[in-house]
Amino acid sequence: MARKPRIDPPGSWHHVMNRGAGRQDTFIDDYDLESFISILVAATIKFGIEIHAYCLMPNHYHLLVRSPDGQLSRAMKFIGQSYTQSFNYRHDRDGALFRGRFHSTIVDSDNYLDTVARYIHRNPILDWMEDDSILDTFKWSSLAVYEGRRPKPDWLTTHEVLRTFATDKAYANFVRDTTEDDLPDDVSQARTLFSNPFRIGIVLGDSTFLASLVELAGSTAERFRPWIQAPIPDRRRPTPVLG
Repeated sequence: MARKPRIDPPGSWHHVMNRGAGRQDTFIDDYDLESFISILVAATIKFGIEIHAYCLMPNHYHLLVRSPDGQLSRAMKFIGQSYTQSFNYRHDRDGALFRGRFHSTIVDSDNYLDTVARYIHRNPILDWMEDDSILDTFKWSSLAVYEGRRPKPDWLTTHEVLRTFATDKAYANFVRDTTEDDLPDDVSQARTLFSNPFRIGIVLGDSTFLASLVELAGSTAERFRPWIQAPIPDRRRPTPVLG
């Protein structure tokens, strides 16, 4: 079977995530989280990537990344290997830490940038089934920076996501006023796609955006999956008919 194509056109936006192998914890304590962030910072310098949003959960992470020079794959390989080495040395273990290659979704920044950022910043709510008060105390995401509760570090870029919001408070309302029962269709569909770590090469955008990627890559549309996919078949055993 041919390998699925992967593209990283210069200037493209990506929602990136990875989970611990076997759903094991990848961040045990604050030192681990701080170590991962320091490696993120090193990657922005070494590969020129931009970090626009992040959320670090106990057994996985989410990033909104832009790669001006098309260096995303190299940067993420550096991040994964560097952090795994640090984690293994500190916790006296060996072997893989993450579930293989990172999962990446190419994002249409004109239409879905704020949707992806909201999804990333709401991850503590979505994963832990908490109300939005958890966002006030959760410190391992960029939301506090976006809401003006924490100074912006030099390595974090926020103006692109905030460009459609008049104030920090407007963005905070955008994130916090969305409830599980009131998700727009695009957010619900995005959440379904993001939660599946085996779907590689998904594009989050409309047909025009997909066509522009095809033209840029010099390929055919068949190389890419549309971001809206058919429902997953129900594989449960059918109920027997008695008679």
